[in-house]
Amino acid sequence: MCSFWSRNASLVVKKELERLIDYTDFNVVNQKFSSITTSGCTLIAGANQGQGTWRFWMKISTMSNAEIKKFMDIDANFDPKKCYIILQVAYIICKKDHHDKLSETVSDDLSAAYETLQASSLVFIQELEEEKVKSFFIPKHAYNICIEEDDSNFALTYFLQTATENGFSVRYAHKNNLRKDSVIILIIPHFNLYSTGDLTYYCNVLGMPNSVAFGAHSACCQE
Repeated sequence: MCSFWSRNASLVVKKELERLIDYTDFNVVNQKFSSITTSGCTLIAGANQGQGTWRFWMKISTMSNAEIKKFMDIDANFDPKKCYIILQVAYIICKKDHHDKLSETVSDDLSAAYETLQASSLVFIQELEEEKVKSFFIPKHAYNICIEEDDSNFALTYFLQTATENGFSVRYAHKNNLRKDSVIILIIPHFNLYSTGDLTYYCNVLGMPNSVAFGAHSACCQE
């Protein structure tokens, strides 16, 4: 077994977005992140192997491409690099990134994180007098999301439609208790997850997806 480490990618995304919102003025949160509350949050995941190591990264986009272009057109000083977060979530010491090595080390953890992100919405909650926000993954098809009293405690609640012919709804309450004065400040309805190969990933990270040569792009897509 080769040396490696990995982090829960879904938890890393969650914590990084929490940290970003913590440093954003509470009054402009929805305005600043309006594109991801309507179109979802785009994640680009990819890895590269070289010089005896395999490194897996994720890019979290906090603004849509259309919105970035709009701001660049009206503000010459606008910096698009402030519209994404890049973080490393896995690392393996190996000469070749063969699928057997990946399956023995990080594949299961990365797949589990992918499943969580692809199946979830992320709800951000501010408890008054608390400095830091909290966030919770809930099913992405949830609706009527709110904070209500549940069994003498306050909790995040939502409804899901059943798959039966009746089509009735079921109410769910998140297990974490909240304070009475808690408010929902932001909901990311879904995550748009793209998994790429070596060269494709780095060009997307740099915001230049069209700069990859056709042959290299095809090779990356077939990995």
